[in-house]
Amino acid sequence: MYPEHHIIKNGHIDKCQICNSNKLNLILDLGQQRLCDTLLTKEMLDQQETKYPLRMVWCEECSLAQIDYCVDGNLVYHPDYPYRPGITKELVEYQNCMSKSLISKYNLKQGNFVVVLGSNDGTLLTGFKEYGIKVLGVEPTNIEKIANQNGIDCATAPNIQSAIKAISSKEPKCLSIIGSLYTAGRVLNLN
Repeated sequence: MYPEHHIIKNGHIDKCQICNSNKLNLILDLGQQRLCDTLLTKEMLDQQETKYPLRMVWCEECSLAQIDYCVDGNLVYHPDYPYRPGITKELVEYQNCMSKSLISKYNLKQGNFVVVLGSNDGTLLTGFKEYGIKVLGVEPTNIEKIANQNGIDCATAPNIQSAIKAISSKEPKCLSIIGSLYTAGRVLNLN
């Protein structure tokens, strides 16, 4: 069981997400902001958009910089979430370098198995697959369809329980690396 303060609830956060200290100091206040990766349809333009506080705070006890408000992950990473690293040349290059670095560091070979949670369009996994490494992406949004179209095995998993089922259903049963990209806002409670 995780410490209670590691189970982040939606809404205002008044204690450090790591050490539970209430000694949080405001670094930057950007006021009320709309969700950045929600593209509006023509019909939605006349509707009021929901805004959320965007404030960065710093913990005096453990030095973690963090935001002090948690938006429901289902709203942030909705099924039509539009962000894709594979359409940005610099991100493709960066993630290819990251995969090559991990292959070298962990001496990965053909047949090893790499899983990425929050794999998005499979850009990071492409770098592993090019070296004959078996890959599996796990993604909560419909972007997993793009990964599958590009030859990256990717499963839809809206929560951690679904992700575990998706991973355990694949062969081989021995993971070489499991990674997680941009999932902290999505996985609030691992229980």
